[in-house]
Amino acid sequence: MYFVLGSDGREYGPIDLETLRTWTLQGRVSSITLIRRDTQTTQIAASYWPELQGYLAPPMMSMPEPLQQSGIRRTPGGHSVFVAAILSLCCILGFGQFYNGQMIKGVVLILVSIVAAVITAGFSILLTLPVSILDAILIAQRLNRGETVRDWQWF
Repeated sequence: MYFVLGSDGREYGPIDLETLRTWTLQGRVSSITLIRRDTQTTQIAASYWPELQGYLAPPMMSMPEPLQQSGIRRTPGGHSVFVAAILSLCCILGFGQFYNGQMIKGVVLILVSIVAAVITAGFSILLTLPVSILDAILIAQRLNRGETVRDWQWF
């Protein structure tokens, strides 16, 4: 005869081997359920009882949590492409990136633009301004569609 320790902490039994096997097939006894014989005081997990081999379901393996994609995400339809474009066009380079949540990229874009402007006597703005505007618009469109954008993602 066997005694089964239930998940509620109560001991159930005495039960015979056939009832124990039935409970196992019904899922009432799992591989980690503690069981003892009526002649013993020690409880042993069901997976260690040879007479239950083949009756126990394989232990359920926990599935890993899905990896969270790091980056910036907005509610679909809740991010303005127009605001990103205006901030990049009318304000300092990088403000569109700030609006899109790419703060470090915006700061780096500002610093690179200033250094390039000093070196080229301002002619670099012909390259950096269109790149900044196009990037801000395309990233804002991705965010507006609900896509996740990485911190340093371009276009």
